[in-house]
Amino acid sequence: MFGRWIYGVVCASMISAAAILIAPECSAKRAVKLACGLLIAASLLSPVSSFNYTTFSKSLASLRAEADGLSERMRETNEKLTALIIEQECAAYIVDKSARLGVRGLDAEVSAEWSADGFWYPVEARLSGEADDGARAEICRFAESELGISPERVIWMRKD
Repeated sequence: MFGRWIYGVVCASMISAAAILIAPECSAKRAVKLACGLLIAASLLSPVSSFNYTTFSKSLASLRAEADGLSERMRETNEKLTALIIEQECAAYIVDKSARLGVRGLDAEVSAEWSADGFWYPVEARLSGEADDGARAEICRFAESELGISPERVIWMRKD
């Protein structure tokens, strides 16, 4: 389509140049120049007259719907990544804090949930490692006081 438009503009320009060269030097030449200018303008504007507004509108609506879908998927991915970061940071915090208590080799996995206030918060910690009852109680206390994870949601598992 673009090639045909260029071809039409070039042909109109060549015909106009030839007509202006052939036209006698009188008032007729001004009329020929005017007609040639209109011919070139018409050839330049011809894509506008053949523009299919219905197809354009449908394509635009389709692209907008696709953009909305991509935006929604991006938002969901961002939410999942935010939850994952919070879970990993909280797990690392529990491991670091446990190491300060003298508990070595502790593995932590934290689960986060979306709150009604619009943010992710940690709700459960699954811990595996060797710790005595005093260390376990201390870990449960700081998990509750610093991360908001209730002691009932701190689950101790055997390390395989």
